[in-house]
Amino acid sequence: MNREIEFRVYDKDLKKMRYLNNCHDSIWFHEDGTGYYENMQTGPGEWFTSLMQYTGLKDKNGKKIFEGDIIDIHQTVNGYNQFVIIYNNYQFTAEYYNEKTKRRTHRFYEYDLDELFEINECEKEIEVIGNIYENNLESKGK
Repeated sequence: MNREIEFRVYDKDLKKMRYLNNCHDSIWFHEDGTGYYENMQTGPGEWFTSLMQYTGLKDKNGKKIFEGDIIDIHQTVNGYNQFVIIYNNYQFTAEYYNEKTKRRTHRFYEYDLDELFEINECEKEIEVIGNIYENNLESKGK
């Protein structure tokens, strides 16, 4: 599978996503999974809580889908139409997301992410509606 390799980090101090430039950004990690990023052109960066990889997929609006994103497929699958994108067992997959309680369910979609997107192939209705960091879900439901 050929896809662009891109990353973003959640800057916990600025409370926003930072999209990393493969040519100019450096990343250092700590044992606890947090890290520090720095841009060679603009100087020192900040500490981050999580590194997220681009899935190679885009939503109906052309927005890139990363780990940690909450997507709405505008169709019901096993009683859910919203999912959190995660990397699990060496592949991207999705965790069911309960939109009423605003909590992750810890129940994984049974197939890979490509299959979930193929369910909705005709409608092309998949849409990024948030992410677990800016929607304050990194601690909820884990």
